[in-house]
Amino acid sequence: MDNTVDRRTILGCLAGAFAFSLVPDASEVQSFVMEGNQARVDSRSYGQLHIYLDGPAGGLKRLLVSQTTLKVGERPHPPHSHPEGEMLLVTEGAGEVSLQNKVSRVGAGTVLYAAPNDVHGVTNTGSSPMTYYVFRWLAK
Repeated sequence: MDNTVDRRTILGCLAGAFAFSLVPDASEVQSFVMEGNQARVDSRSYGQLHIYLDGPAGGLKRLLVSQTTLKVGERPHPPHSHPEGEMLLVTEGAGEVSLQNKVSRVGAGTVLYAAPNDVHGVTNTGSSPMTYYVFRWLAK
């Protein structure tokens, strides 16, 4: 009996292992469509938080998609940093964002990208509620 392993067998095993690594974990969120009224809603002292997704998805260790509506004069928390990258998209209202200690005025259509560990924050300085979406991700 021949116990040697040829290149074809090795490459086949490596290809199979690679393909298996691309299969999402059972705990990963699969593709979906969600109406806004299906999001989990948390009422907070600063306004309302709608969470559409928070967990492993698409090969990421964590993906957060949320919408926040801030009351006038409020902020969800002081400027902070975290290991995930984060994108914030303002859709209504006006306010200020801080990024690495630089403050900018923002309104509907403004996008903020905070690289991992960059200090950032948001405050509603306008005269009406401010709504924005957050997309935060952490690679495996």
